[in-house]
Amino acid sequence: MTAICPNCGFDLTRDEPMHVGGYHYDPRGGFSVGGVAIPLTPKEIELAGALFRARGRIIPYDALIDRLDVTDRVVISVHVRRIRKKFNEAGMFNPIGVAHGTGLFWGGQPFVDGGAA
Repeated sequence: MTAICPNCGFDLTRDEPMHVGGYHYDPRGGFSVGGVAIPLTPKEIELAGALFRARGRIIPYDALIDRLDVTDRVVISVHVRRIRKKFNEAGMFNPIGVAHGTGLFWGGQPFVDGGAA
């Protein structure tokens, strides 16, 4: 597993609970937004958590592939689509952004537009 993002230096191994604004991430319990639990699988929790903890930095696809121990970008894209669907079904905005050809990032609230860091 790649421990440090080669582009931004973010440590991808720090899995600790994090609460910012109405978003709460716990690597053992998953995600909740405004107190509403988002039912994610363990791989989805790991992917969404890595992006959330990176606070808007772009995490390269290669680092995410290593982190999730998957075969390629297609598998990452499938997980992203499922995460977005689950956030939408819960009535929540899912701010996973795509830096085309580069990687993924957690955009929008709570890290952009005056959100607490």
